[in-house]
Amino acid sequence: MMDRLTFLLEPLDLYCERTDTTLFSEPLNFLTNMAFVVVAIRLFGLANHATEPGPTKRLQWLAIIALAVGLGSGWYHLLPNRLTQTADVVPIALFVALCVLFYFRTLKQTKTKLAKPLAWCLGWLVLAPLLAKLSARPALT
Repeated sequence: MMDRLTFLLEPLDLYCERTDTTLFSEPLNFLTNMAFVVVAIRLFGLANHATEPGPTKRLQWLAIIALAVGLGSGWYHLLPNRLTQTADVVPIALFVALCVLFYFRTLKQTKTKLAKPLAWCLGWLVLAPLLAKLSARPALT
């Protein structure tokens, strides 16, 4: 158990801004992540003033995910390790998925043909891993 915990909490040094593995070694990344917290607060405010239930729910979900992005990514850039890296990546993936979901829901509500946007999304899902594999660089030591 301890080996797993040690693995998860081992400091990571993956960004050029990072000068070492101590607290606040990525101050710009940390501060820019706090912008997501500000946006989340604003989205909650907009949701409270929305007059229709559909937009209210969407704004609330976006606010929750934006807050999670800001806090999770801020935590990672404040104290980078594999555990906090997960707190950085998962909310961002959820944010993207939520935006795609809302996009397609809006297209459906406006009776826009879905074939072309759906083909683009599916194409990207196939192409992205291939591009990532092609651009993979060996790890720096």
